[in-house]
Amino acid sequence: MKGYDFSYNGISAKSIGVKLVEPVTVSEAKQCVDEIKIPGKNGLVFVTSGDFENRDANANCLVFAKPAITVFSEITRNYFTFSGYRNLELYDDPEHFYAAKLLAYPQIAQTKARAAEFMLDWSCKPQRFLKSGRQVQDFTLNGNFITNPTPFTALPIVRVYGNDFCAISIGSAYLELYGVSEYVDIDCELQEVYRESTSMNHIMLGKFPTLPPGDTAVVIGTGVTKISITPRWWEL
Repeated sequence: MKGYDFSYNGISAKSIGVKLVEPVTVSEAKQCVDEIKIPGKNGLVFVTSGDFENRDANANCLVFAKPAITVFSEITRNYFTFSGYRNLELYDDPEHFYAAKLLAYPQIAQTKARAAEFMLDWSCKPQRFLKSGRQVQDFTLNGNFITNPTPFTALPIVRVYGNDFCAISIGSAYLELYGVSEYVDIDCELQEVYRESTSMNHIMLGKFPTLPPGDTAVVIGTGVTKISITPRWWEL
């Protein structure tokens, strides 16, 4: 078990009294495929949109040195008190992380045991996100590019700094923002414009940017003082 560990929601398993019996297993990415039977034709036709199904991640865990009920309380407090996806980092894959949702509360027969095995199971988005894609890249001058090192188009988070009317271009996407006060964030995956917890989709006109493989030009337009891009690079 030496060296086996994972971090979920920013909390290491070892730090709450959970050890791994073996490394976390993650299923392969599979394309979403529809099977179509055409009358009068032998066999099936397979149609794919290019999307991928969620992966399964499974951890065979061990409670050690603490009562299981104590460890399970820590699991509940740190891993279950939120909705949606959180980051799952595996220590045998230091360059990537998954967007994962823990599915079910673990069960064991004896909650007072000090050495008991149990399973943790996640549903993960198909992407293996690069940790380098969490690094913010700042742009204050025109004539610069952001470079996607992967063969997959990324959907970034873009923070636009400025006041009142702001215009930017990222690649082929031109967009205008009205009524900006200091900054706004643009989540190109969720297609949401917001500041902190306030939705501001109504202030944007234009397309949500994408970052295809290779170089993408970043153009600072009217009213903009800086653009910060969290690229969210990913692989399969």
